[in-house]
Amino acid sequence: MQLTSHPEITHFTPFLEQRFVLRCRNSAQQGRWSSKAVLVKAMPLAERQNFIKRYSVRGEEKECRVPEGMVGIYLGRSLAEELNCKVGQKVMLIRDSNQASQR
Repeated sequence: MQLTSHPEITHFTPFLEQRFVLRCRNSAQQGRWSSKAVLVKAMPLAERQNFIKRYSVRGEEKECRVPEGMVGIYLGRSLAEELNCKVGQKVMLIRDSNQASQR
């Protein structure tokens, strides 16, 4: 059965997800790294716009320019606050090495 033909499904969006450890330098703690296990979701542009509007940090609802050769990510408000990450700050994503064996 296709999702579009199911009577209770009104909308769906394909996405990819993978587990990582997100690391962010915490300027409030003398440059020490703050880390947290996260689930990263890659989504189409239209869904990204909805995410930004719904979960943006302190009303930052615009997209940031990403330097060439870099990849942009958006953090939810609670994660950004927990790690003390600021808009435009560089972060490090470390892939969960156990994920390949779990799938």
